[in-house]
Order: sequence, then structure tokens, then C-alpha cells
Amino acid sequence: MRFFDFYWDTEIAAHLAEHGIVPEDFEWVVRMARVRGESRSTCRPCCWGETVDDRYVLCVYEYIDETIILPITAYEVRCPRRQQP
Repeated sequence: MRFFDFYWDTEIAAHLAEHGIVPEDFEWVVRMARVRGESRSTCRPCCWGETVDDRYVLCVYEYIDETIILPITAYEVRCPRRQQP
């Protein structure tokens, strides 16, 4: 697990809540992510991973410095490894 601190304010938390994501979900996915990349639309760093309740989530963020992350957005996406019924 990677160590990061996260910069949260009410606006960021409210934006994520619109997508059904709470700060604990975001932090878990970012810390535990095995897949990292860059957002196609914003070119910001992002990662994909599962929340504790087994939702597959994309998290987009910025680095304030080497250990502090500013969350931008997060939302549930289809997991590429899961079979569709």
C-alpha cells in the first residue's frame, strides 16, 4: 500500500458524493491501485481499482507534492476483468 495524504474540502467531497463515492472509497482505491495511468480528457494522473464494497472505480487526481493528492473526480466504471451476464 502506498502512503499518501489527501487534500479534502467540502466542494471536492460533495462532487464525489454526486457519483456515489465517499472520501474513504477514493483514498482506498488510490492507495491500493495496481493500474495507474493518465486521464484521456484531462491528462491528469488517474488510477483504477476496487472499493472495499467491490465497486470498480476510476479516480482522477493531481499531485500537490510527492505525497499529497488533490482529488478531482471519481466514478464507477465497468471492470475489464469481470464477465457481463
